[in-house]
Amino acid sequence: MSRPPALREGDGIAVVAPSSPFDRDRFERGVRALQDMGFEPRFGEGVHARHAGYLAGPDTRRLDELLRALRDPSARALVLAHRLSRGAQPPHPGRSLSLRWGSTRVKRPWARFY
Repeated sequence: MSRPPALREGDGIAVVAPSSPFDRDRFERGVRALQDMGFEPRFGEGVHARHAGYLAGPDTRRLDELLRALRDPSARALVLAHRLSRGAQPPHPGRSLSLRWGSTRVKRPWARFY
C-alpha cells in the first residue's frame, strides 16, 4: 500500500466539520497546535455552523465544505474538527448522500480519522 508524502513545515491543512458542531475554544486550541507545528490550517467560517441542534450546518454546507477541501490542491492533509457522529449520515430515512470519488477530482484521497 502506498503512503502519502510526509507533511512539511508550511503545508496547508484543510479543517472541516462534516458532522456535529463542536466547542469553539477546543477548536481554536487545535488550530493553534497545528500552527505551532508549522502547518497552515485552512477553514471557512461555516465550520462553526449549527443546524437542527446536532449538525454542523445543513447537509449541503457540510458536503460542499468537504468536497472543496478534498479538491484543494494546496491542502496536503485533511483534519476533522470533531469525531464523526450520526450527523455524518443524512438525517432523513430513505435519503442517501453519495460521494463518487470520480466526481470529486481528487488525486490523493487521503484522510485520517482520530
